[in-house]
Amino acid sequence: MKRILLVLVFIVLHVVVNAQPCKFVKEGMVKSEVLKLVGTPAEIDSLGEDINSDSTSNYIIVWHYGAVEKDGNQRVVFYGDKVSQVIPDGKKYDALQLAIKNGSIPKQEIPVRMEEVMSLCK
Repeated sequence: MKRILLVLVFIVLHVVVNAQPCKFVKEGMVKSEVLKLVGTPAEIDSLGEDINSDSTSNYIIVWHYGAVEKDGNQRVVFYGDKVSQVIPDGKKYDALQLAIKNGSIPKQEIPVRMEEVMSLCK
């Protein structure tokens, strides 16, 4: 009986530790909900402060899940305390952003390419 219980605990821990944010996290969730669903991130970046027209400010924070430099690094972007974006593959997203900035992708292809990257987890 103990062995079965230990196996079940191991399976639950394995699922929680290897959770994929893009499958569980939705826009509008708060940080505490994200922590409960997918655990602590491997890395946290602060992109700075955004001051709104009504003089309120929100910090833009990015939580990374997985190795930042590897394919499949998932990101959860917070605007203030709420999720504003979930990125299924940070490396591919960065490569796409760089290609857009350099003008190597025609403007009419940008929405299609963005959808390809953002739908990797669906």
